[in-house]
Amino acid sequence: GHIELLWANNFIAINIPMPATGNFMTINTAVVTPTSRGNLRLASSDPFTFPIINPNFFNTTFDQTAMVSAVRAARTFVSKQPWQGFITGNFGEVGAAQTDAEIIAASRDEIVSIWHPTSTARMSPANAAWGVVDPQLRVKGIKGLRIVDASIFVSCGFTCHLLADANVLRAAYHSRCTHHSPSAYRGRACRGFH
Repeated sequence: GHIELLWANNFIAINIPMPATGNFMTINTAVVTPTSRGNLRLASSDPFTFPIINPNFFNTTFDQTAMVSAVRAARTFVSKQPWQGFITGNFGEVGAAQTDAEIIAASRDEIVSIWHPTSTARMSPANAAWGVVDPQLRVKGIKGLRIVDASIFVSCGFTCHLLADANVLRAAYHSRCTHHSPSAYRGRACRGFH
C-alpha cells in the first residue's frame, strides 16, 4: 500500500506539545510512497555551513490524496465497536479537520519525515549528465568515493524498512571482491569493484 498507520500507546507527536492531562493513543499516518521530490543546495563554499534543504513534502496531488486516505482509514478503524468507550475524541489540528481540504492543510502544517528517505543520491548511467553515482556506485566527479546504501535507488516503492535492501547492496559489493576472503576485505576498499 501507499500508506502506513503508526500506532503508539501514548502521546507521540513531533510538532505538537503533549497536553498536561489525559491518556492517549496515537495513530500517526504516513505516506510511504511519496511522489513529491525535494532538493538540496549548498549555502556557501564553507563545508561546515549547513546546506539549504527543501524536502518539498506533500507537493503532489498523489501525496495529498494518500494522506487524506490514511487519516480517514485511521478514523474508520477506531470508530468500530471494539473501540467504543476507549476513544473519546480526536486531538490536534488534523484531528479537528473534517473536509479533504482541511485534512490536507492540517497535515501540511504538521508533516515531518519518518527518517527513512531513499533515492537522495540516485544512480544513473555512467555517461549520463544526471544522477549522483554510476552503476558501480562511484560518485560522479569524485575519485575514490562510493555510496552503498538505499540513497542510490532511482526510486523506491516503499520508503521505509530498507535495511534488507541496503544489505543486498553491501553483499553485491562484497561479492565482486572475489580475490579476497571475507575477512580480508573488512575495513578495506575492494579493488575488484571498479
